[in-house]
Amino acid sequence: MITRARGRLAFSLSTAALLAVPLLAALPAANAAPSGDGWSVTAAPGGYQVTVDLDKPLPMRSDAPTLVVDGTTLGLATESEDGSSLSVFTTDPSVLEADEVEAGWASQSFDATSPDSTVVEVPDAASIKALGVDPDEHGSFAWTESIYKFGDEAIDLANIAASAASSRARSTCPGPAAPAPW
Repeated sequence: MITRARGRLAFSLSTAALLAVPLLAALPAANAAPSGDGWSVTAAPGGYQVTVDLDKPLPMRSDAPTLVVDGTTLGLATESEDGSSLSVFTTDPSVLEADEVEAGWASQSFDATSPDSTVVEVPDAASIKALGVDPDEHGSFAWTESIYKFGDEAIDLANIAASAASSRARSTCPGPAAPAPW
């Protein structure tokens, strides 16, 4: 009886092993994530980390870095602390089939199927009338300068590593100075 049970167990285990071999072969290798010249996709808990290596640190500009995968903007990118790479976390499995990944800018992200609404017609220089005043002058209206301080600490800027913004500034405001409401 024990011999028969051992025989059944051995048969079951060998059958299961034979059936599992094709299933395991069909699974992608754990390190089969795509990569290219200066970019990579790696598996991360819950999704994928897409990284682009930069030739030089990003320039300072009024824009947010993005990653573009095969012509489609993936999302806002986070710059590494040393400025050598950008990365985005995504749950979109289509990044595993990427052919090209490159750095982009949020202001340049667009849907290729919709018309470009950012085109601005610049008038001919000869048709522009001169202003009657100098825009650099304060004019005849009252104005005041205000200084605000939110403390001595800097504020970390989102998605830009090792960058901080001051929490103090001076602004020029129209009208006479008024006491603070508090």
